[in-house]
Amino acid sequence: MLLSRLALLNLAILPGCRAACLEHIRGAPLDKAAEHHARLQGFYNRTQPYDHLPPGAHNVVSAYFQRHWHPTLRCQRLHRYPATARLDGKRLCDLPACLRASASPLVISVGSNGIFTFEDAIRALEPRVEIHTIDGTMGARPDLRAKAEERHAAGTLFFHDKLLCGGLDGEDEGAECNKARAANQANRTMHLSDIARGRVVNVLKIDCEGCEFGTYRHWFDDGVCIEQIAVEVHAIFAAHCKRCDKTVRLREAHDLLVFLTRNGYELFAEEHAPKSHGVLEMAFVRRERCPAG
Repeated sequence: MLLSRLALLNLAILPGCRAACLEHIRGAPLDKAAEHHARLQGFYNRTQPYDHLPPGAHNVVSAYFQRHWHPTLRCQRLHRYPATARLDGKRLCDLPACLRASASPLVISVGSNGIFTFEDAIRALEPRVEIHTIDGTMGARPDLRAKAEERHAAGTLFFHDKLLCGGLDGEDEGAECNKARAANQANRTMHLSDIARGRVVNVLKIDCEGCEFGTYRHWFDDGVCIEQIAVEVHAIFAAHCKRCDKTVRLREAHDLLVFLTRNGYELFAEEHAPKSHGVLEMAFVRRERCPAG
């Protein structure tokens, strides 16, 4: 019964990472995923009707994701980090084995709001892991920044008081990625490659209230290779984001997801963020193993 249900859902089974982390996704599972993508090429190339949706178009956004985006790989060892946090926990595939298999495990977390439960959960899995948290939005909240600096001083993570290269709220800066938006931000942006420096990134966690739209085109700059990506996609900005005014960003969400698909990533986990309309937690895995750094 279970196998027949999986067949109906057109899911390939991802049995969990072993010593050669993520090597097992090659072959038959990806053949099924490739067939799925071949059928959707016309959809991937669409530019309408996703532009200029009116504010509050929740039904349109929900229908878009329900119809078009479902996991193409199934991870049998899917866990949430931290396990007890439905609100800010991120789902990843068999992460303990993946970190153990890495000679120099590396996790990058973009966005924190002064909460480091994700980072703590990762460190509990593998003490050798090097964790970097990027968050340049705490300038007006010295209490939150103090928490981050305390963690940095204790050596539990490396804190970067900067913005990820690309844009704060979805505005992509293209080839001028590092230019300052204002004179006092001249040295406030950074690339993921500034941290990776040729190493494989085991996990990239993006939870930055909309900055995913302005930054995603630069995640792989300078040859950065990422095994798993957990991204919170704001197709409609959350009500607490004052500057966003519940703007519908379905066009940007569509482009981001297609970009990841075309750059070799498969969706393996998806769920709506708690108490949020049009905000989805999505997790992707790289189809091919990253070259050794």
